[in-house]
Amino acid sequence: MALEGYKGIIWSGIIYYQLFNAGMKPQDILKTATVNAADLIGKRESLGTIEIGKIADIIAMHGSPLTDIKELLDVDFVMKSGTIVKQQ
Repeated sequence: MALEGYKGIIWSGIIYYQLFNAGMKPQDILKTATVNAADLIGKRESLGTIEIGKIADIIAMHGSPLTDIKELLDVDFVMKSGTIVKQQ
């Protein structure tokens, strides 16, 4: 099972942490990473939110990135296209 997507999540977490340090609010960072990114690439019908019928790419961490954006650097669970690729 390839973990390229998982490695991309770690890299993305670093970028989002830098956005936070530049003054962006955590909720805006998460929206940028999900809904806005799906809109940008014209894939909102299949990506960007957790809904029935959409591609199941999901990450989870112990804490909330809304209260501590650094939580994105410590991902505990990764699901890529509905398949679990990391689970702690």
